[in-house]
Parts: sequence; C-alpha cells; structure tokens
Amino acid sequence: MLTRRRAIGRTAVALLVTIVVVVGAMGFVFLGSWLGASGQSKSTSSGTGDGSCFSSASGKQVQWNVAVTAVLGGHVTCLFQSHNLTVVLILTNHTKWVTTEPAIDTVFHVVNQCGSPCANITLGTE
Repeated sequence: MLTRRRAIGRTAVALLVTIVVVVGAMGFVFLGSWLGASGQSKSTSSGTGDGSCFSSASGKQVQWNVAVTAVLGGHVTCLFQSHNLTVVLILTNHTKWVTTEPAIDTVFHVVNQCGSPCANITLGTE
C-alpha cells in the first residue's frame, strides 16, 4: 500500500507559528491574572512609589537568610528577582535590600510559605 506524503506549506507553518505565539501570550496574561487572584499585587510600583524595586540598582547588601527573615516577618512591600539570582527587596520602612537567592524562584517559594503577612507584596521578575 502506497501512502502519499504531503508537504506542509508556508501558510500552514505561518499559522502554526501564530498559534504558538498567541498561546504563549495568553499564558503570560494568565500568569499575571493568577498572581493577582492569589492575593499578590500586580502593580509595577514599589513600596517607595518610584518603581525602584524593579531594578537591581544599589541597595544594602544582605545575606540570603536575613532577607528570608524579613519576608517571613511581613516586613517587605516589594521584591524583584532577576535572572542572575539577584533579589531586590523594599522594606516597609522604605529601605532597599539586595541579596542573592540560592536558586531561581526560591524567593517566590518563600513568599508562598509566608501566607497572609505577604499577601500584599508586589512581585516582579525579568
């Protein structure tokens, strides 16, 4: 029995690429909505009101365990994680701390463990 092979045309490939991009964009929007529904703020401003949480600019360097203690104690209003494991935190007293997490997304696991004291932390990542 002979089977015929059909080539995929450029139109089909373009349609497939478009679908993948749209689904990816929908996933990004869903993630933002999910963070908002879970009680985490989607705001792009920090506790200082100037967006400084979302940069790895200068701040007081602290050890990872000190930053975790501050998060779990409910003393953080905003935190930002970069791809190089740098975490920037804005405390309730508007102090800016910078630390390095041991692995990517570890800081978000800490926030999830925190519960209600961390319900209004503004989160950011690159």
